[in-house]
Amino acid sequence: MAAWRLARGLIRLRSEVNTEYPGRAKVSDGSIGDASHSSRTSDHNPDPQGVVYAIDVTQDDPFDTPTPNDDVAEALAEWLRKSKDKRIKYVIWRGRMFSSYSTRTRKAWEWGDYNGPNGHFHHVHISLVAGSGDEDRGWGFKRPVGAPVTRKWIPFGKNHTDASLRAKGGELVEVTEVEMILTALADDWDAPDLLPGKIDGAWIDEKDFKALGNFKRRMIELQKFTGQMPWPNTDAGVGTNTIAALRFWNSQRKK
Repeated sequence: MAAWRLARGLIRLRSEVNTEYPGRAKVSDGSIGDASHSSRTSDHNPDPQGVVYAIDVTQDDPFDTPTPNDDVAEALAEWLRKSKDKRIKYVIWRGRMFSSYSTRTRKAWEWGDYNGPNGHFHHVHISLVAGSGDEDRGWGFKRPVGAPVTRKWIPFGKNHTDASLRAKGGELVEVTEVEMILTALADDWDAPDLLPGKIDGAWIDEKDFKALGNFKRRMIELQKFTGQMPWPNTDAGVGTNTIAALRFWNSQRKK
């Protein structure tokens, strides 16, 4: 492969994200494209000057934020949209896309449906404009207070499946499933810090937030220690690292 480098603007942006979200998961981070990208037009491929103008930032809560709403990818995507920085070409995140230019179906800087082969449910894709995106300037990205969530959390209820939750904009999965797995793991692992609140399908109990946060801390520490994860990077149904890890450890339980 010929020599390549990441656009300076993306190096700056990634550095600012890492500063604001220390300890964030990076399992789906990316820059230069793989073989599938090289076979088609993609900003993950180096331009004629060897510069790559696209990165992916993993969808996951950092270790110190137990709430599911405070997600680095969600916060970053919405912050970039509101910034209207002219270096931005387009951003793809959770089946949606915005761009700095208008199209036939979408105004500039407004979210619209994205129907490409990869819905980007497990990482946010960021492409910069060739030339200006290589300028070595900061972005001023700061972690939003309250972390803006543009897709509402949908509680578990009758007829809610992974697919229906995703269609309605649910941020993770059936809350009841999360609560049940955490309860089982707390017992199996003798880990009372993993005990959520009442199993009721409503993500309103502070114990739920703390339990999920404690589970994520364990998983991130395991990832750092082993250098890899024994569970899939994402769950195919809902596109999150957290539920993939929960379902993996649930499958390993002695039932």
